[in-house]
Amino acid sequence: MIALVATFLILFRMAGDSPVSDEPVHLASGVETLARGTWTWNPEHPPLAKAGAALGLAGLGLRPPEGPFDPARRRANLLAFLNDNTAPQEAIVFRGRLFSVALFLLLLWGVRREARARFGVPAGCAALALAAFEPTLQAHAGLVHTDLAVVCFLVLSLGPLRCVLEGDAAPRQVLVLGLVWGLMFLSKYSAPLLAFASLGLILATGANRAPFHRLAPRVLAAAGIALAVSLLGFSLAGRNQSREDRVALAHELCAVKGRSEAAERLVLRAGSVLPAAGNLLNGVASVVLQNRVGGAVNFLRGQVSREGFPGYFPFALAVKTSLGLLLALLAGASAPAGRRPAIAVLSGLLVIFAASASSSYNIGVRHVLFALPLFAVVAGAALAAGGPRIHRFALSAGLLIQAVECATIAPHPLSFFNALAGGPAAGRTLLVDSNLDWGQDLARLAAL
Repeated sequence: MIALVATFLILFRMAGDSPVSDEPVHLASGVETLARGTWTWNPEHPPLAKAGAALGLAGLGLRPPEGPFDPARRRANLLAFLNDNTAPQEAIVFRGRLFSVALFLLLLWGVRREARARFGVPAGCAALALAAFEPTLQAHAGLVHTDLAVVCFLVLSLGPLRCVLEGDAAPRQVLVLGLVWGLMFLSKYSAPLLAFASLGLILATGANRAPFHRLAPRVLAAAGIALAVSLLGFSLAGRNQSREDRVALAHELCAVKGRSEAAERLVLRAGSVLPAAGNLLNGVASVVLQNRVGGAVNFLRGQVSREGFPGYFPFALAVKTSLGLLLALLAGASAPAGRRPAIAVLSGLLVIFAASASSSYNIGVRHVLFALPLFAVVAGAALAAGGPRIHRFALSAGLLIQAVECATIAPHPLSFFNALAGGPAAGRTLLVDSNLDWGQDLARLAAL
């Protein structure tokens, strides 16, 4: 019932949202991937989330977009795909977003499963509610982008990872972990870093933890399976890609945008051996190189920078997380059963914050969206058997506060800022981009 209510809120908002700035290219890339397999549009992101969105467009008979290599025609080709196709723009965007809604439901199931396994049935229900009605999580659950996918598969990896870390892990759990990590890697290029950060769960594993000489081979085997899954996914996405297109992409992403001819040569050498490896390496290199080169305009508390802000993501997460979830997190983290899991989540966050401190692309709390469902899982510890009653009371208060926050921001959850940050009215003085406005309200503004 909780998941159904949350889904209704997302679908209701989706029907009135305009396509946001990243959605047209993601949808175009997904349709190209399924229909042509040429992998030319939007190689800056892996294929899974985009291809999944394109599955929702089956039966519309859409024409794939024309090629992206002519700068003078690139924008026109993208707009023609979205606005001059065999179906209206509204239908294309709405149906493309349904994959994200499905991922959201899968994410909620994963949150409930993990909290229930650790802290009991009531904890699973509470964690589910906290994740379902978290405004920032809801905001990104109805959009076509890659961040929700990687968050979903990260949460789904926690169960098999817990088994792998424990002494009685079966080979099947290693295989499952590798498969889910592979889906993570096919969702976002930062996924390997998230997988590494999730190993902080070692800190939450008690006496059953496997010794290092058994643990290391398991983790390495899972990582190898994940790499194989990733290469298979890229092989399918670029099954009909020509060598000329692969050369053009490497030149554009590495030499032109990334300003590194050495990286271009490396990508082309990898692609000559295995095209899927070249495309995978090209995407990873583009992220690393463009972050080094910079160029994005970043905004934080009235300041503008092209180099980024070291404290951007901790600040964004603090002001974009509901007070209800923060109170529930405090209750769970201070409960006896939640202390180790809280330390594990904190250690993972510190890894991500340290890795992103030098990032020149500070353009959205969505890049640390994974923290929100993990907060919900830890909060469930307040309902663990034998815990003090004060923690249960605090969790209940957190659920009530969050329900009010979710209701008052609807149907504009993307612009949510918690009350300690000054609320939505103060948001534009703190952050911009997908923290506040991504073009989702253009149709509503036109109707005023």
